[in-house]
Amino acid sequence: MRDAAAERTAVVMLADLLWGEGVPAVRRVEPIGAYAKRLADEVGADASEAKGANAGPSVLLAGPDATVAGKALLARAERGDNVLVMGNDRIAQVLGLKVERRASSPSGGVFRVAHDRKNPDLRAIGTNLLHFRDAYEYNPLAGGTGWTVDAEGMFAAKTLTNGAKIYVTQYETFKLEDRIATEKECFRFGKIEPVTDKLRKDNLRKCAVTFERARQFAARLLTALGASGKNERLYRGLTEDIDPYIYNYW
Repeated sequence: MRDAAAERTAVVMLADLLWGEGVPAVRRVEPIGAYAKRLADEVGADASEAKGANAGPSVLLAGPDATVAGKALLARAERGDNVLVMGNDRIAQVLGLKVERRASSPSGGVFRVAHDRKNPDLRAIGTNLLHFRDAYEYNPLAGGTGWTVDAEGMFAAKTLTNGAKIYVTQYETFKLEDRIATEKECFRFGKIEPVTDKLRKDNLRKCAVTFERARQFAARLLTALGASGKNERLYRGLTEDIDPYIYNYW
């Protein structure tokens, strides 16, 4: 007989052990741009307005649509704020990273990336979170002074002398989801095919686990940077529309 209470307790204890340890969740999230605001809401981040002069340090979250100057983010980090930049080549380059441009192709992209499990900045990221059920295209990051690049160029981290951290990731939380939901053609069985309503529904259902993993990936990076959630911690569980038996070897 399954004991739901015992299972829930085990899940919470394991989460604390794997990615809740030693990270004070005391920083509110400052989303920059509509994409970042959407992400903060999806993962349950505390993005409330700062109150008073002693509001404390924040986690700045900049998405692919952010137009903020990269130097402005660096200045905030130098004052003690942590920074997460997602899918923004311009900001990545201003921060001192090199970005390898890749041409888009119908069958391009990757289905998984690997990372160094010894990397302390990725200790909360399981390898399953970087598996994709559809081809994911991205421009890999390359080295820069003071940067550690990992996950096949999908992630880079830098720690400033004051202890503030800057994370840059090319894994955009909603990139696959939004593309599949709106595309009119897709690459299937070696050729380009028109997307019918049924095919779109099937593709969304097939990739639902990937969409959840993308949210979990973002939530864990934010947690590692000390971001607090509306309900004390960031957490994202599997939704009811996910069929765990589709490609269950993933």
